[in-house]
Amino acid sequence: MANADEVGLTIRRVFDAPRELVFTTMTDPDHLRHWWGPKECTITVARAEARPGGAFHYCMHPREGMPGMEVWGRFDFHEIARPHRFVFVNGFADEQGNRIRYPLLPVWPLEVLNTVTLEEDNGKTIFTLHSVPVNASDAECAAFRAGHESMQQGFGGMYDLYEQYLATANTADREIVITRTLRAPRERVFDAFTDPRQISVWWGPNGYSVATASMDARAGGSWRFEMTGPDGTLWPNLVEYQEVTRPERLVYHHGSGSEGDPGFDVRITFEEAGDAETLLTMRTIFASPEALAAVKKFGAEELGRQTIGKLAEYLEHAA
Repeated sequence: MANADEVGLTIRRVFDAPRELVFTTMTDPDHLRHWWGPKECTITVARAEARPGGAFHYCMHPREGMPGMEVWGRFDFHEIARPHRFVFVNGFADEQGNRIRYPLLPVWPLEVLNTVTLEEDNGKTIFTLHSVPVNASDAECAAFRAGHESMQQGFGGMYDLYEQYLATANTADREIVITRTLRAPRERVFDAFTDPRQISVWWGPNGYSVATASMDARAGGSWRFEMTGPDGTLWPNLVEYQEVTRPERLVYHHGSGSEGDPGFDVRITFEEAGDAETLLTMRTIFASPEALAAVKKFGAEELGRQTIGKLAEYLEHAA
């Protein structure tokens, strides 16, 4: 049996970004969906759990006009040691997430162990990826070794795209972040966001009410509703879901549904926080620092906190 370490692949690069940002953009599914995979492909995400024991299950699609077929993949996180190291096992999968052989190269290893280390260097990050086959036969190790050159090219193209994405990934100057510990299990909190009967009771700042027209809380689905202000003004709203991972994450775009409205992106995480409590983090990301400044002028941050305050009250008093 061949020694897998002897056929391992090592790739090193230096990224012009702080280590914390590199770590986040390489482990957070919100970021992975934008750059992971061959540069000839885009991906959609079926499952995303960025934690030890969690899985990232995705489908690679050829970009428009490019040849190829859809290919599913899955990697399983084994270790996440922020911000300097993470370990995952990657391989091909079917649509249900089961590990499978690559149809065009059945001798390819079923699974590959990837260890990423990140080192700080004067505001930049030294990135090292070491990949080795897992429980591979001699033939699989030979195929992996023979594929080094093509893997270097493939990873090189992907990390070229990643560098471009990295330049736009730091959203600290155009986001509002609201956190609150809620006295309810995260399943219940998650349901309060995705059940139209519940969210219509508490959503919106103080003095506002909501009438839901439709809600389909799944990736690709939407929530259409109308919000009525204290003065009777009606505000149409359209939420378009990009990721719905119960009970951990919600990712969506929120706007009015009107042409020309840029709207904003929202990422919500639900983390267990002690005995039947949930740490809610709502990150609202605007198109530019100027757009953030504009909404802050009319108190958007306080209105968001009022909305989460109403959620807290609803959870404490609802049956």
